[in-house]
Amino acid sequence: MMVHYSGRNGSLHRYSCSRTYLAQGTRRPCQSIGGRRLDSTVIDSFLQAVNPASVQATARAVDQLQAEHRERVRLGQLAVEHG
Repeated sequence: MMVHYSGRNGSLHRYSCSRTYLAQGTRRPCQSIGGRRLDSTVIDSFLQAVNPASVQATARAVDQLQAEHRERVRLGQLAVEHG
């Protein structure tokens, strides 16, 4: 994707796939999306990922996986001791 600027003083931008356009000489890019819409989506996704609630949920999931792993190791050790 390449960014193209337009509007007054280049204040508007648009992302477009220009590879086909440049390589094959087609009339227009194969796909294009408004920059504000894409930027907004990326920003929202990023902020959701780094949201403290998301981070805390991830940390709880990691803690749970580690506890389950420790329990499996403990049961494996008991099996070896009694085996």
